[in-house]
Amino acid sequence: MPSPNARPEWAAAIWSGARSALLVQRHREDNTCAGALHTTPGTVAAFRTDAPYLTAPQHWPHHVQRHQSQRPQQGRLDHPHRIGTGRVGAQAIDPASSCLRPLIAEAARQGLRLAFTVRFARTSYLHPSGSRTGSPVIRTYVTQRADHTEERSYGSAQAGGHDAADFARRVDVVGGDVSAAVHQWLVETRRTNPDARILHLEVRTWRPR
Repeated sequence: MPSPNARPEWAAAIWSGARSALLVQRHREDNTCAGALHTTPGTVAAFRTDAPYLTAPQHWPHHVQRHQSQRPQQGRLDHPHRIGTGRVGAQAIDPASSCLRPLIAEAARQGLRLAFTVRFARTSYLHPSGSRTGSPVIRTYVTQRADHTEERSYGSAQAGGHDAADFARRVDVVGGDVSAAVHQWLVETRRTNPDARILHLEVRTWRPR
């Protein structure tokens, strides 16, 4: 006998509400709205589950009640030691990687550190997974996938990461194309070949402790 609590429509309602709230939230007691549709154009870098990642502070209302955690009162790229993230996938890697540029520019302005994860066809890497030759200074994290692609991360917090300001200059040199800047760094450091194509790119920023 099916459980009376087996109600997929409830789950659908909750998740659709969470997705909708990413775009618009009405704060009646403050007579204002928040959400991605109420930001300055160009400041939305990415979404993750129920949180927008933005490249500029937002003066949205926030009310902390008893037993709630003390969260920051502004939506922003980062708060102390927290990671900000943006990502683009294969279908939009060429035009959409430029949307990561504001995230990197703001990270540079704030003196943050930066790491990135790239996905290539496994044969596009010049060195074996986890090889010290492939990553002589910056620790490499590797995820091998069933579709014969591989993700590798460069610039972990434990290893110190990249200087966001230096990477922002790289992005500016190639006209704002973040994937081109990442690819150029990988070629210069002899981790991939010039013809390799990035299939997925994720950029993470944080404030060093």
